[in-house]
Amino acid sequence: QNLSDSLKFMKGQSSMDSMRQFLEYSYLFPTCPDTIDGYPLPYEDPFIIDEIPHVLFAGNQDSHESKMCEFKNG
Repeated sequence: QNLSDSLKFMKGQSSMDSMRQFLEYSYLFPTCPDTIDGYPLPYEDPFIIDEIPHVLFAGNQDSHESKMCEFKNG
């Protein structure tokens, strides 16, 4: 849902580009709570990525894609 919602605002951007941005910005739900329901927590944000995962995937997309990404911090 986070990827599909983000693509509504990023015209011409692929799913892979958006997922890379999620990792680059270390945030999984950039449109929450504006267009995706989200409950504010007083002490932490569960959608912040503390450590870049080895694998990130999204379901319910139109087609299968994969991409290897490298970041400055390794």
